[in-house]
Amino acid sequence: MDLPLDSDLAGDRRTAELLTAIAFRAGAAILRFDCRNVSMRQKADESPVTLADEAAQAVILRGLTEGFPGVPIVSEEADRPESPGATFFLVDPLDGTKGFIRGRLEFTVNIGLIVEGRPWFGLVYAPALADFYVTLGPNEAVTAHLVADSARKAGADVTYVEAASRDADSIANALGTSGCDLLLTVGGSGVGRTDATVAALAQRGEVIAHGIALQPGRTTAVGRIDNTPVIALQGAPDQAFAAWWTLAVPVLDRLSGRRPRRTLNLPLARKVASGVGIAEIVLLRRKQGTWVTLAVGDLSLDAVARAEAWLVVSGGAEGFAAGAPVDGYMLRE
Repeated sequence: MDLPLDSDLAGDRRTAELLTAIAFRAGAAILRFDCRNVSMRQKADESPVTLADEAAQAVILRGLTEGFPGVPIVSEEADRPESPGATFFLVDPLDGTKGFIRGRLEFTVNIGLIVEGRPWFGLVYAPALADFYVTLGPNEAVTAHLVADSARKAGADVTYVEAASRDADSIANALGTSGCDLLLTVGGSGVGRTDATVAALAQRGEVIAHGIALQPGRTTAVGRIDNTPVIALQGAPDQAFAAWWTLAVPVLDRLSGRRPRRTLNLPLARKVASGVGIAEIVLLRRKQGTWVTLAVGDLSLDAVARAEAWLVVSGGAEGFAAGAPVDGYMLRE
């Protein structure tokens, strides 16, 4: 696969989506291990490495080798190439192994891409916290740009602002609402050390709720600054889009006086099962006059890209029977 060397955003996104999917799979591999009972050894520098590190590395190396053949990989836990050249991947499959062993949640999967000697892509994914940060090219946050593009397609006039840093004070300084009818933030709505945006919102205005019964999107926050509604989306694309569809789009439509979104009623090709107590997003695609389910609750970027519509299974329901007619909210008008 050729690497895009200039800032063609469409090409950038395809690359970013593939790398993000690899990171999500590596995070899932880590979470399969019990941190309190995982096999461990020491490296030459006496730092620990566990089976979780090695499992995540195997997922990443396989994904990068298949997706970007010929691009060298410099990894924390692998033999390093003698001369990776000016373009290579820089990987730490489990950053924070010592904390992971102690049961801490702040460990991350890190993937970077250096192109012609310059940082081109950087990804930090905290699977236990469901939080995610990514930069692409010069200061581009992929999730934020994806959401901004969706807002523009929905008819909104979008102003994009990036905080100088990821601490609460810097984010608070960037939360301006002058001339703004709806304020969306992306990233920093997790738990513990990753909830800087929520802390910033509390500084500038009011946090009405932090944490909603929606999967994905559980640590989404809502609030207001003066009279402007604020929705704090998570950094991971699937988490952000779930809250964007269910919370932000209806608010945007109400503010703009737009008619309700178009739905299409079709029978389900198969049963949709969902757990009681939390609403779950279902992604749908048409096939032979029925809705085919692509994903329920856990939304891969591939499923998001292929989906034509979505619906929500409410927290009080167990799903829908096969053949049941359901209204899918169309993703493309």
